[in-house]
Amino acid sequence: MEDGGTPLILQDSDAIFQLPLGLPLSNTPNGRILYLTRHGESMYNLENRIGGNPSLTDRGHEYALQLGGYVNGKLRISQVWTSQLIRTLQTSAYIQDIETKRIQKPELNEILSGIFDHLTYEEFKAQNPKEYRQRELNKLTYQYPSGESYLDLCSRIEPIMQAMDTKENLLVVCHQAVIRCILARFQRKAAIEIPYIKVPSHSLIKLTWVDGKNLMEVIPFDVASVSTHHAQSDPAALMSIKTISADMKKVSLEEAQRTEAKTKTNGIVERER
Repeated sequence: MEDGGTPLILQDSDAIFQLPLGLPLSNTPNGRILYLTRHGESMYNLENRIGGNPSLTDRGHEYALQLGGYVNGKLRISQVWTSQLIRTLQTSAYIQDIETKRIQKPELNEILSGIFDHLTYEEFKAQNPKEYRQRELNKLTYQYPSGESYLDLCSRIEPIMQAMDTKENLLVVCHQAVIRCILARFQRKAAIEIPYIKVPSHSLIKLTWVDGKNLMEVIPFDVASVSTHHAQSDPAALMSIKTISADMKKVSLEEAQRTEAKTKTNGIVERER
C-alpha cells in the first residue's frame, strides 16, 4: 500500500507478434525503477481535441500538485524527463528536489497528428470520414497526413528507450501514445495491442526490473479526470490489424533470414581470407 493509492498488479501478456523495437535491456540492475506518468488533464482532453499544446485544467494542476508532493516525499529519482509540451512541463512543475535533474526530450512529444491537429474527434469524423474510418480500421499503421502512425512513433522513441537502460531510478512525464509504446516495449506486448493499451490518467506507473522482467504497479491519485481511452470494438478493424500484423511478422522473419544468411556469408569470406 502506498499513500498515492492502492497499487494494482498487472501481469505480462504473451505477445502475439513482437514489434521489432531493438534488443532487450541488458545493463539494468535488479530493483531499478522506472516511473511513468501521463500529463495531468488538459483543456484539449476536456474538449476531446487532437494534439495541440494546451495547458492543464484545474484538475490537471491538482494532480501535478499531488504528484509533486508524492515524489518529493517518497521517491528517490535522479532525473525527470518530460516532453517539450506545456502540459508535461506543468505536470512536473511541483517536483522540487534540487538534486533531481529535469530534462526535456523532444522524442517524448505526443504522436504528431498532422493536418488534424486541434480538431475535435467529431470534427475529424465529419470533415474527413474516409480518413477517420481508415484510422479506425488500422490504428497501428494509420499515418496522419503530415503526421505519424503508431509505428512511426515507436521508431521515434526507440533510441530514448535504450537510454532508459540505466542503473538510476527515473521519472518520465509524457503522453498517452508515447506511454503505450514504452509499455509495449517493456511489458512485451503484441504490436496489435499498442494503440489500445489503457494508460490510467492521474496515476503513477511503476516498473521495477526484477530478474529480466518489469513488474508493473499502478499508483492512482484521488483526482478525477475525463477518460480519453478508446477500446477496440470493431470486428472489421481487429481483423484488419491482425492481417497487417501477420504481414509485418512475415517481413520481420524474412529480414531475420536475410541477416542470418548475410552473417554466414561474411563468416565464410573471413575464413577464406
